[in-house]
Amino acid sequence: MSTSPSEGLFIGFILDGNRRQEVEDLATVRGQTLTTSQLSFRDLVSAYTKGGEAVRGIMETARDGVVGTLALWAWSEENMTQRGAEVREATFAVIDSFLGDLEHAGRHDPASADVRLVHMGRTDRLSEADPVLLARIQRLCAETRERAGMVVALCCDYSGPQEADRAIRSWAEAGAQGDWRQYLDLPRQGVPFRPLDLLVRTGEDGGGLVHDNAFLHGYRNGQTEMAFTETLLPHFTQDMFRAYLQRRLEAKGKRRGGK
Repeated sequence: MSTSPSEGLFIGFILDGNRRQEVEDLATVRGQTLTTSQLSFRDLVSAYTKGGEAVRGIMETARDGVVGTLALWAWSEENMTQRGAEVREATFAVIDSFLGDLEHAGRHDPASADVRLVHMGRTDRLSEADPVLLARIQRLCAETRERAGMVVALCCDYSGPQEADRAIRSWAEAGAQGDWRQYLDLPRQGVPFRPLDLLVRTGEDGGGLVHDNAFLHGYRNGQTEMAFTETLLPHFTQDMFRAYLQRRLEAKGKRRGGK
């Protein structure tokens, strides 16, 4: 059985580096020197498929460990307007494959039978871009709603500031009573609010500045740990994730001991 969201860690992942890794791989295998914008559709599918394999490892580690909520940023609001159709199609194909894995595991793997899926982000543009994918997301969310184990939050057409803005508007419309954060995407779907424990970004370019893109902005507090790695997503391993989790648990233990 997995860990419930009220008991386990809240982990967020900015999944980056698929196309850059494919450029590196093509340079090594074929001797081709390309930019990410020059990748063919076949190359894009290969890139995101490799990233999908890394996400499967992240999922497995989270499910078997101490994670109660795992938020995966698969597609941003910015991507919806700035990425080309081929990038979107390749990404959505891998998201669909991920949903298939989740559905199959929930039915045939006892360790995954209590895992719940929720969607974070807008649905209006998804309904136009890929209504079949949106319908599958919504169906799986409905089918798994009563499960009490780990929550997997699929962030698709998502923006942290936009989520916070929606929550504040809903809170104000309801009379501005209580904590506005209860109107964020997760609590609104019945997932108990808790601060984000750890945000991991793969594929950080190390150019002197780190970029968190305000992911899960409304869930952060002063104790949220930020972990940035130059490792591109396809090469991010389960052992790397376990090391981050162990470090986070040790930090939380030290804080408790110091009280």
